[in-house]
Amino acid sequence: MTNSKTKTVIRLSTISLLAISLLSVGFGNTQYAAATTATLTNNTPGVVDFSSDTRTVTFTNADIPVGETITDVDIAVDFEKEGNGSCVSPGIFNDFASEISMSLESPAGTVVNLVFDSSTVATYVGSQSVGQVVVTFDDSATDLVGTTNGGIVTAGTFQPEEPLSAFNDESPQGLWTFTYGDNGFGDHLCFNQFDLTIEAVDTTIEVDIDIKPGSDPNSINIRSMGLVPVAILGSDTFDVTNVDVTTLMFGTASPAHDLTDSDTYDEHIQDVNDDGFDDLVSHYKQKEIGIACGDTEATLTADLLDGTTIEGTDSVNPKCKP
Repeated sequence: MTNSKTKTVIRLSTISLLAISLLSVGFGNTQYAAATTATLTNNTPGVVDFSSDTRTVTFTNADIPVGETITDVDIAVDFEKEGNGSCVSPGIFNDFASEISMSLESPAGTVVNLVFDSSTVATYVGSQSVGQVVVTFDDSATDLVGTTNGGIVTAGTFQPEEPLSAFNDESPQGLWTFTYGDNGFGDHLCFNQFDLTIEAVDTTIEVDIDIKPGSDPNSINIRSMGLVPVAILGSDTFDVTNVDVTTLMFGTASPAHDLTDSDTYDEHIQDVNDDGFDDLVSHYKQKEIGIACGDTEATLTADLLDGTTIEGTDSVNPKCKP
């Protein structure tokens, strides 16, 4: 089994993405993460006849970083349906392509059927072998698999019977299982190789924050129970009212005030940098933040109301005298 090198491309948003040549791209004060594409291959040959078998690949952090979620999946399958011979000496008649089935299962247990056999409504028809082919399943293809060339097995790129987008937003990490099957006797389905390509992106949005607005440097007494204000800065591309205040964390500290109370929340919507956009200010007990002597930065995290994670980082100057 072989593993291709990963490559990095860029997305202009966390949903609809456009590849460019930089490592990250900013829009307003919002930064979007780079996407990663990786391909894993299983080239262990196999033969089935009135049976099925599986081949697997495992994506790890070395392929796609932990925390990234799937935005696209494609799979290319190299196979041949032979008639009344063997995979070594394929027969050329009575291959009965309607017996072929293929599916892909993700580590999360989601199953996508790529090709249906005759136990349902067969994807392929015909009984004369067309030899070894490579079929790539890609949701963006023009034609549905089995709808061209009279339903005969045909090399090329096709939409699968079920959309691979069913895997979107799942983690790519773990074991992926490709199943190939033949539901009739006497003519073998010969598996040669599959290549699974996954594109994933860290959907965390980086936003601008200001620790202790108006202060420079941002001095923090790590032994004090005093409060530190942190502002999430709004802009023409980021509305702070979309932040789920119940998920706010500054280091290891939760907000000192109950921002779910409407009056309290309204008091914490301010324009700290006088740019005409609302900012969300929350306060944290200095001793609970988890900043250590020598730290130079601190990070605030939260989720938006739609579940998207945001984070922002600003400089700090810990005061560590006894």
